[in-house]
Amino acid sequence: MTLKKQIAVFLLSLTIPGLLFLNAWQGFRYHELRREVARLEAEQEDLLEKNRNAIARIASARSPEEIEKKALAAGLVPIEDGRLTTVAVADKGSP
Repeated sequence: MTLKKQIAVFLLSLTIPGLLFLNAWQGFRYHELRREVARLEAEQEDLLEKNRNAIARIASARSPEEIEKKALAAGLVPIEDGRLTTVAVADKGSP
């Protein structure tokens, strides 16, 4: 066997295991990234659920019944209609 053929066989014998190793490494990276994406999707779903709950709590806290309940709990009492004064403010463009 000539020297060129021996070098070619030697390089080929190193290349095939190297390619197999790279293929296995790429598969490992793919599975790691897939797990990371699944974790991030679960975290996103959890954050969306928390956001929905927060929006619902805000909407509930703005309801007149909830405001009245909090005001009464704070010791505030409703005033009589006779003691209520309404002031109308004109817009800048109105005469």
